[in-house]
Amino acid sequence: MKKKRHYRRYLPAAVAATFIAVVGLGVVYLIKSYMLAEPMKLKRAVQTISLLTPPPPPPRLEEPPPEPEMQEPTDIPEPEAMEDLPDMPGEDELVGEALGLDAEGGAGSDGFGLIGRKGGRGLLAGGHNPFGWFTDQLVMDIHTYLFEEKKEVLKKNYVVAVRLWVAQNGSITRAELEGSTGHPSIDDSIISAIESMPGLAQAPPLEMPQPIRIKITSRL
Repeated sequence: MKKKRHYRRYLPAAVAATFIAVVGLGVVYLIKSYMLAEPMKLKRAVQTISLLTPPPPPPRLEEPPPEPEMQEPTDIPEPEAMEDLPDMPGEDELVGEALGLDAEGGAGSDGFGLIGRKGGRGLLAGGHNPFGWFTDQLVMDIHTYLFEEKKEVLKKNYVVAVRLWVAQNGSITRAELEGSTGHPSIDDSIISAIESMPGLAQAPPLEMPQPIRIKITSRL
């Protein structure tokens, strides 16, 4: 009986101690569980953020140009009466003055400038030269001869005026250059070639003034 009383005396203390021990173990377990679970929670909180390039700004709209202002019509002055043209220079100065190469002369694109006028009009302004038909024929004969027989005179660029004397039998008796081509050898070749030409098919009119002046143009 004494032993049972002895145990009953210490039983409440033992129960209390056991309860405290259990509670303490529970608290320790909870603390450890919390400490172990915290890093996992923090790790789960980490997120990956992708940086995206922002879209380009919209294009700038250009302002439409201002509308042009309407200008008031201005009065156009009436043309004044033209003064009388001066008298044309003498025939011996104009014959052959504008010789050169074009389609109307029928010379072709050969780089050598000698032009005959269509319809026998000659080279005077207005087509009133009574000797134009002969000048046209003379120009074309010289062109054909130089281009076919004396091509060495076409090897340089130049413009030179030539004075010609033509006999009644159609032969060119004399030729002189006014100035120079800039190449003495070509100067001599032109004179020699013209003076050695065969006689023209037609003789010059008796009343035609001489020398007859033409201009030779060579273009490479």
